[in-house]
Amino acid sequence: MRSADPLNSEPEFVGLMLRCGHPDIEVLSIVIPPLPPRSRPTVTVGSGPDAQEVVGQVTPPGAAILLPGHISAKARAHWPRLKRIEFTVSHESGKFHGTVQLTDFASALEALTRACASRPPDAGRRDPS
Repeated sequence: MRSADPLNSEPEFVGLMLRCGHPDIEVLSIVIPPLPPRSRPTVTVGSGPDAQEVVGQVTPPGAAILLPGHISAKARAHWPRLKRIEFTVSHESGKFHGTVQLTDFASALEALTRACASRPPDAGRRDPS
């Protein structure tokens, strides 16, 4: 979990969370107030020419937005070299921006990867219902 940079983020953007998933880590944006479960917020990850716009999936209880798997691959490959990453979340009720500092991100990612690898194979599976 990485908290939002309070000087460069709006209060609605809480931060970034990475967790074990299947088959890879999952990247989630954390927000307040919670969003409706069926909403499909658009999340812009990054800034400038490297920005990528994706559609997220709200996870219960609504304060986390699961980003698509290719963002996990980008987090592994590119984020360890960055100092910070920017997010813009757009949904039915509005839009807000946040920045997360990525200090020591590479070591945190490595530790998470080791922890995920030691879990039982079914531990990261999500119920598709």
